[in-house]
Amino acid sequence: MSPPALVNQSVTPTSSRNGNYGVALDTSHAFGLGDETLDPSIISPQSLDDYKLDSNSIATSFRKFSTHYLPHFPILDTRMSVNILHQTNPLLFWAIVLISSRHEENLAEAYKNLLSRQLIEPIRSLYTIHALLIYCLWPIPSRKQILDSSWNYCGFAVSAAIRMGLHQSDATWEYDFSQFSAQDIEIRRRTWLGCFIVSTYLSSDLGLPSVIGPAMELDAPLKAPSTRDPLAIQFEIECHVARFSATMNQRSGSTVRSSLIHMFDSELLIISAEVLATQNPILEILFLGARLSLYSFALLGETASRTDAHHVDVSTRAIWYLGFEVAIRLTHLYNSTAEPPHYAYPKHHFWILLSSGYYLLKFLSINTNVTSSESELARNSIRLVYSTLQTWSLQPLDEPWRVARIISLLANAELQSTLHQYQRLNRRVPLSIVADVMEMTAWLRAKLKKEGKGKEAMSTSELNAAGDVVAADGEIGGGVLAGTATVMEPVLLDDDALWEGLDEWLRWESDIGGNFLLPYSDEPFVS
Repeated sequence: MSPPALVNQSVTPTSSRNGNYGVALDTSHAFGLGDETLDPSIISPQSLDDYKLDSNSIATSFRKFSTHYLPHFPILDTRMSVNILHQTNPLLFWAIVLISSRHEENLAEAYKNLLSRQLIEPIRSLYTIHALLIYCLWPIPSRKQILDSSWNYCGFAVSAAIRMGLHQSDATWEYDFSQFSAQDIEIRRRTWLGCFIVSTYLSSDLGLPSVIGPAMELDAPLKAPSTRDPLAIQFEIECHVARFSATMNQRSGSTVRSSLIHMFDSELLIISAEVLATQNPILEILFLGARLSLYSFALLGETASRTDAHHVDVSTRAIWYLGFEVAIRLTHLYNSTAEPPHYAYPKHHFWILLSSGYYLLKFLSINTNVTSSESELARNSIRLVYSTLQTWSLQPLDEPWRVARIISLLANAELQSTLHQYQRLNRRVPLSIVADVMEMTAWLRAKLKKEGKGKEAMSTSELNAAGDVVAADGEIGGGVLAGTATVMEPVLLDDDALWEGLDEWLRWESDIGGNFLLPYSDEPFVS
């Protein structure tokens, strides 16, 4: 049987059986699986430590990965059959099974053991880089974000890619590209695109410097065969993110920041027509997420007391409202996009949704001139983020569930005007909207505990009086949810699981100077 076509040879957006969110993949033949009637006996059963998988389960896992996950990140070489892939690179084989099984617990432990053994030796295989990158996109959920090792694994992948010359477009004395077929060169090119995309995702989400420096020559080896290639569009979006993040993180002063934000926004908007032309909602989400990340720099470090004390120039306020509109749009996009299934979203999408809700909370907490209609629209959208995260939750205490509870806490505090009392104690401005709002959350937790309000919850009448008019069953009309008034689930502030790990979110070890309040502490911590 001839090898199936590379997934990246066909790059025209499609609205076929794979949904309208990926490239035109022939997923029915990926990894040599053929159609649904394929005899699974041609696939050998496999085991990893004590975890065993039969032929049918393996075929199901690979089909599920090819259909729902691969379109998000089409860099893999799918010409190999499942059996050959296992023989060639067990790490990638089991990564695909782990992700498509939604991180089955017994397999997750066995996979981490395999991963630790593999990383002892230098990485010399493209397939190992692929395994690390997709593992960074769909990591094993963690109770504390500091336990998510994606940042470390991305570093391994990028270092190996550079050592293998993937960032170079021309042959050198060390790398003779004549030894590669055209298909192999295309896989190398797309692997480097993938390295940059994943590293920028992580740095943007966590507010950390990019693993790949913005000064590195990025564009020369990365010209796509088609301007409609979704992976190339993702790369272009993340190039903009890397550039503006590196610049904005080094600038202070509202006037300078506003000018830079408008400049970078103009550059980013150049590709908006290209994104919209794909009719691809996932690319639109990524594009809007990049814009929201840019606009967030206008809010970082601001508090109500500060905005009352100094004049907020027209340009800065205009940026606040640009972010407001984008955050609203994002919350509804996540709620209305039926495909792919939400469980197949890379974790970066979780961060974009989270940032949307946090941006709106921050907007309400610092904007002293917000109108009642703006407040209602923002609060209804925050509730939509809350309900979407609950939909994404698989079990109590998982990541979406815990974040939904934090959003509930902050939303209730905003309705009582408690967030307006927040004053930053840190001298250094956080590098992301998530870190900024988590400082606010830690402050609120310490404040409520100190005042002895840790077990109080708002009543239905109190919330309704505060204006929380939100639909119970979610009809969307005119951008606002309409329906009967309901309230968010009461947050019990003595819930240890909710607050576990907030100090890691604040990343106070070496990045933040000054005094600030830690959860469960009545006294400020001095770094």
